[in-house]
Amino acid sequence: MRKLSEIKNEDALDVLVELIDPVVLICQDMELKQVMKKNDRVQAVKIAIKNHKDEVLKILAILDGENPDTYEFNIVTLPIKLMELFNDPDMMTFFTSQGLMSSETSSGSATENIEAIEN
Repeated sequence: MRKLSEIKNEDALDVLVELIDPVVLICQDMELKQVMKKNDRVQAVKIAIKNHKDEVLKILAILDGENPDTYEFNIVTLPIKLMELFNDPDMMTFFTSQGLMSSETSSGSATENIEAIEN
């Protein structure tokens, strides 16, 4: 499996386009967000598999340079690939940048806070 940092130039653009949709869908999972805040990667892998099979398989296929429609795995290789995915610091940064570990709501408008201070 390729690490994100190993993917360069035009290939990086192509991979990014393919990863955005599945990553955003996974990042919207509130159960997964809670587990990631606790940095429990094993539980995160379980939740990702349970709640987002298609997205996880698409991400794995893309990073393996395979077609998601014909991508194959087995019970031995899948956990290894998933742990590689969740242990890749660049991938975790990518998930985080998509909102996986951010809070679900803000405490208010930034402009409201500035206006209150100015008055």
